[in-house]
Amino acid sequence: MNVKGEREQSSVIGTAAMGERSIFVKTYVPDGWDQSHETVPLRVAREATVIARLGGVGGLRGRLGVPRLVDHVPALGTVATEAVSGTTLDKVLARNGEDCRRAVFLAGKWIQRLQSLRIELADYASYTEIDPDDLIMYCDIRLRALSERGLRWVTRRRTAAILNTVDSLLRASSATSRSRSWCHCDYSPGNIIWDGFKLTPIDFGNARIDLELLDVATFVHRLEMIALVRPWRFWPVRKWADAFVRGYGRPNVSSDPVFQAIAIRLLLCRLLTNVRRVAQNRRQAGHDFWMRACLKRRLIKAVRSVYGVSRQELPS
Repeated sequence: MNVKGEREQSSVIGTAAMGERSIFVKTYVPDGWDQSHETVPLRVAREATVIARLGGVGGLRGRLGVPRLVDHVPALGTVATEAVSGTTLDKVLARNGEDCRRAVFLAGKWIQRLQSLRIELADYASYTEIDPDDLIMYCDIRLRALSERGLRWVTRRRTAAILNTVDSLLRASSATSRSRSWCHCDYSPGNIIWDGFKLTPIDFGNARIDLELLDVATFVHRLEMIALVRPWRFWPVRKWADAFVRGYGRPNVSSDPVFQAIAIRLLLCRLLTNVRRVAQNRRQAGHDFWMRACLKRRLIKAVRSVYGVSRQELPS
């Protein structure tokens, strides 16, 4: 199990023509991020299964779009879908600001519909070693990887505090909040196409059964990271996030202990991504350093909010 090195490319996307239709062809890369020659066919089959089932979800119609499966060949590691017209939501957000609230509202509603997708016994199979279902184990793997990468900030004391916080949040949560459903598992503005009317998520390569609130917390986290990555611009992140959770149907979801536990997981993932990254110049190195400081402060704030410890007891 290794999450220390640079993140390998897990797939490549190409385009093709089939008659008058444009086709997206996704090819999985064996030995890419957390996948092998043995797991690639399984991932291809799962992605194709999810896309095919989405077509039967009654609530996914009109302004809520679904990708259309054209073909898949597990032995070759390929999945072909009809091309989706429009622009990725991250580009729309960067261009239009507050005018995007309708789109992010629909993004929340889309996730609500995804969670009604039927689950079969075989769907619980796991094809990953570094993304375990257990949230505490998941965070522990990331903390150990950060330590192995030389981040001295990850002390035993902080590691214990972070893992204990996740454990406490899960213990304080309800059985309903810990419910599991189909999740996209990379639900971000960059994986959503918006054409001004219809919203269509794409790239279901990581889809699996996981905590229902995973996609919700992930989308909100990605919105927050937009502002953190480009702090020199004004981003109406709070308005976007509010519209998204209203669309999901839970305006106060950020107060749910499971949501908060997942938020810690996401911060650790982002911190690990930052630490892995090799800066190309001084400006980028300075920005990466600033990002690390912001992420560490957010992690410590999350711990303090649960335990109520002082800055002296758990310094940033």
